[in-house]
Amino acid sequence: MTGAEHAQEESLPVEANSAALNQLARLFEDLTPAGTLRVILQQIPLREDDREAGVHEVLEAVADVGGNLVVIPLREQVRGHAEHSRTLDLALSRLRADLVTVGAPTAETLELWIDADGERRVLVTRGLALTPQQLCELPSPEALHDGAHHVTYDAPALDELRDRMRPPGPGPMGRAVDWFRGLWNS
Repeated sequence: MTGAEHAQEESLPVEANSAALNQLARLFEDLTPAGTLRVILQQIPLREDDREAGVHEVLEAVADVGGNLVVIPLREQVRGHAEHSRTLDLALSRLRADLVTVGAPTAETLELWIDADGERRVLVTRGLALTPQQLCELPSPEALHDGAHHVTYDAPALDELRDRMRPPGPGPMGRAVDWFRGLWNS
């Protein structure tokens, strides 16, 4: 079966203190730039002629760059470094085992979000696979939840997250001091 229309998506709660999620959060924290709001990881099985044809992996961050939501690819940075790649694979194996422990169905398609405020979301989708050709189609398949998908469909939540993560501006006293400094320096 291919295509999102045949899949049944199930959002599964995963304990925020899961060792696997904490390990992934630490890995991504070390690799993402300042202003990162969300890290997205999605693994979708690929099928061709009713045979397994690999796994498509999305690994991207959405960051606030000058007030704009920008997608930053992370896959090459992680997979191009042996230790980072090994850490990612071990954490994902542990996460998949944790999902089975909490009674979740086997994760065929796994999607993980880690937000800057510490919120984490894991989605497991069963019965979903794409063909390599579908990955090249425009527009992208609905099942592909890359950074662009999150910016397009989750922009209000990302904007709200950006606003919550932004340090508070100066209060009335701070603004008055800044105003006097401006007068003094001019």
